[in-house]
Amino acid sequence: MKNRIKAFGVHLAISVVIFLAILALVYFVWFPGVLFHAGAWQGLKIIAFVDLVLGPVLTFVVFNTKKKSLKWDLAAVGLLQIACLVYGLMQLEQQRIVSVVLMADQLSIVHKMDLERAGVEVSDLRHLGGGLPVLAFYDLPEDTTAAKVELQIMATFKGQPQLQVDNYIPMHNALNDETINKRLQWRLDRLRYNIDEQCYWVDIEDKYVDGEACFAPQYGVKQLVQYKDEATLDS
Repeated sequence: MKNRIKAFGVHLAISVVIFLAILALVYFVWFPGVLFHAGAWQGLKIIAFVDLVLGPVLTFVVFNTKKKSLKWDLAAVGLLQIACLVYGLMQLEQQRIVSVVLMADQLSIVHKMDLERAGVEVSDLRHLGGGLPVLAFYDLPEDTTAAKVELQIMATFKGQPQLQVDNYIPMHNALNDETINKRLQWRLDRLRYNIDEQCYWVDIEDKYVDGEACFAPQYGVKQLVQYKDEATLDS
């Protein structure tokens, strides 16, 4: 029993290191900062179960120094865990956030899978400059009715507007262009301003978050608020 517990502990320690590396990748690259709450945790729960529970438990079950097949059993456990982790990471990477787009009075969070389903490759975002996720402004007419009509026409003939990357204006370009910056500021001035955080409250369009974000054009999303439980999620 002591040998089994020791083997379980060693496997668990290795698994914890692996999970922390995955967590860092997810938090700092795929779902940076507060955007972690927009889909990352759903996939991480599966990875955590496989890595921190299933793998070590299987090692505990099969570990018996008297078994001639012990090496093969441990190898099988390791391969199974690796295969599950790779699959989980691939699924999570497909859900990574590739762009955050300010459209009229709404902030759209775009995931890789949704972009590719619309026939757009992530590489099509590279020309906008900077890394992922791309922070962009979707320039629309200031007239509310005209803006709604344009979005409806876009949705009817080309699909979801937030997936039409050719219409993105990188936020750093919008801030540096005097004409576009005036239109951007007009949009922002319509929103509630958070003096303490120096950001604007805007409704979110996302399949994982039902709420609003506190958005700063120079930085991105600083806070998320879930409408259901009114919990504030800080970066």
